[in-house]
Amino acid sequence: MIDQIIPATDTPGAKGARVNEFIDVILTEWANDDERRNFLSSLADVDKQSNTLFGKNFADASSEQQIVLLRSFDESAAIARSVDKHRPPQWEPAGRDTLMQDDFFTVFKKMTLHGYYTSEIGFSNELKLQIIPGAQHGCIPLAPGRGCGLIGANMATTTYDAIVVGSGITGGWAAKELTEKGLNTLVLEAGRSIVPERDYVEHVPVWELKHRGWDNRAERERSQPIQRECYYACDEYSHQFFVNDKENPYTFAPGKHFSWIRGRQVGGKSIMWGRQSYRWSDLDFEANFERGNRPSIGPSATRTSLPGTTTWKSSPASAARLKACRSCPTENFSRRWR
Repeated sequence: MIDQIIPATDTPGAKGARVNEFIDVILTEWANDDERRNFLSSLADVDKQSNTLFGKNFADASSEQQIVLLRSFDESAAIARSVDKHRPPQWEPAGRDTLMQDDFFTVFKKMTLHGYYTSEIGFSNELKLQIIPGAQHGCIPLAPGRGCGLIGANMATTTYDAIVVGSGITGGWAAKELTEKGLNTLVLEAGRSIVPERDYVEHVPVWELKHRGWDNRAERERSQPIQRECYYACDEYSHQFFVNDKENPYTFAPGKHFSWIRGRQVGGKSIMWGRQSYRWSDLDFEANFERGNRPSIGPSATRTSLPGTTTWKSSPASAARLKACRSCPTENFSRRWR
């Protein structure tokens, strides 16, 4: 069936990409009992229908007969999808672990396509894509004899000008600013060190992951039931950056569920969300207003420009709108363009 869905042409087909092995892994290690039972029962029904139409099992049917049967399955699946209610995306709680909760042929076709295009053959030969290169080591020059140390490192002194607790974005940036000002700074971090070549995963080929990005569902449910609520990030690639919930328990009041997403490593949670954080400025808040799309929610558009500087003046109306937004300025302020 998989080789009829993706046959061999000038590149190997699904069987050549070992898609059948991927499907076996998903069925034996990822699917729950009901999903596995439904899948295998539906697979047996394929042979029953083939026998009814052609008097032989699907594997013994001719290529033309197999294609006729698969097309009928595909047409039925398309009709079912057209009348099916909207399904929540997989990254939402309601859509989690629903990859096998559809009609059989839709699931089978989805698994075949996913298995093929996450294989080395499909990824490199068919799509002609390349893996992101390996780790990059960023560094900044420090004055002789001044630096930023971590507990456990080989540090020459035990006297520090400043101590920073935590090495996430806030602590890391504070340490950067302090060391650049010449202060000998100690950073205290409760988590492990990060080794880029070992820990960063953006350069790992997806075909080297056992579940091809579907994740180790049983293990994640066992050891990281809270962390996996951050479904788009705590996955087969990046789960090691999230704490083990069994080893780091916490409590909350009955009926008041609180998802505490935590990361303990050098770099803190910045490692878990791509080491980028986009924060809106006054220009972002005013963009729609200046284009006439909707009322402004930021500082008023009263603006004067000087070389290298933009000065805004908040109107009383803007100030009222911004009263509840502590991160937005409500007085006169200047911003240096860089």
